[in-house]
Amino acid sequence: MKLVIRNIPIYLAYYVLPLISFLYGITIGGKCLNYEIIWLFLLPVIVVLVGKQTLSCKVFACMSIVLFLFLCKYIFPILWVESITWRAFLIDVKWICYLLLALLWINSSGGLDTIKFYRAGRNFCYLYILYFLLLVLKNGEYHRFELLSESNYDCFLFLMPFCFIREAKGSRRDYWAFGLATFLSGSKTGIVSFLVLLLYPFYQRSRYKFFYWLFFFLCIIGYAYFYFIRRGIGDIDRVLFFAQFFEYLRGSDWFTLLGGIFPGNAMEFHQILPEFTWYINHFENLNGITGCYPFYFHSTYMRLAIVWGLPLVLLLIIGLLVVFFKTKDTSFRHLILLFFLESISLSSLSLTTVSLIFFLIFLTVAFRKPTFNT
Repeated sequence: MKLVIRNIPIYLAYYVLPLISFLYGITIGGKCLNYEIIWLFLLPVIVVLVGKQTLSCKVFACMSIVLFLFLCKYIFPILWVESITWRAFLIDVKWICYLLLALLWINSSGGLDTIKFYRAGRNFCYLYILYFLLLVLKNGEYHRFELLSESNYDCFLFLMPFCFIREAKGSRRDYWAFGLATFLSGSKTGIVSFLVLLLYPFYQRSRYKFFYWLFFFLCIIGYAYFYFIRRGIGDIDRVLFFAQFFEYLRGSDWFTLLGGIFPGNAMEFHQILPEFTWYINHFENLNGITGCYPFYFHSTYMRLAIVWGLPLVLLLIIGLLVVFFKTKDTSFRHLILLFFLESISLSSLSLTTVSLIFFLIFLTVAFRKPTFNT
């Protein structure tokens, strides 16, 4: 029974919800369904009903650190901050809720079964490919189709299980399934991440690593030319967000750069790029708020830097790099690589459906003893 309960997030994210979205998409269509209420209410109820009452040492240590940071950044400032935009505050605090829920889930039910996780991801790819083909036939044209959420999020869900393909001894057909689903999603970040994960084992074994780096930089140059320069930088939201972010850093004082801002406060800009004004107006109308807030920015690094300050972001990157080079667990290395790459253009810690699964599988692998070596 416990084995079934601990894998409920896998069954939800990769079977139940995708099937619901699949049937909804090919019949009714329209905007994707929002499943956030399921994760924020159903899983906590299960934890309370079947979970252990005592915390393991690892979970207790992690939760203590997270709660301390939560109190310092989100709760104590409420005592002196005069004007708080609660919608922005709640959106930003969402990743803390996901992380705490993942820790409680692992403490009560145990880590996810990585082989079941892998197989579920592979089956999700098959469903996505079928969904894609049916919608092309239905609509008579190709464009990016979302199943669970935005296509970038769907692709992230493909690639997390793909990190375990060597551990699960996946077949050549599995590689094709993950690759085809990733390319059909149209997610540029996902495609780059897939190629890096695919080539990384060859890079590890190669004596000529320089040529991999040369190939990588040539691809970056070619990609930048054909996608950015020919299209125009002002027309690409990810590039525009980075440009505005650096303008924000340039105009901020040292206290803001080092300690960040309270997440319920609007950001203060020395200069707002003309192209970025449209995005501010768009998010203001969408959320019924005034001003620019950290959650407007897609990148995990930018969001964390704005709210927590640059030193914490650097500490996070350095810490993950240390773990990356020290661990002998190949699947864990791939997960860290995936996080680094996806976080460039996605808020990896606060994506609906995706982020909770990421926390669960990341903690599962982090807490287990190394069993799969390079």
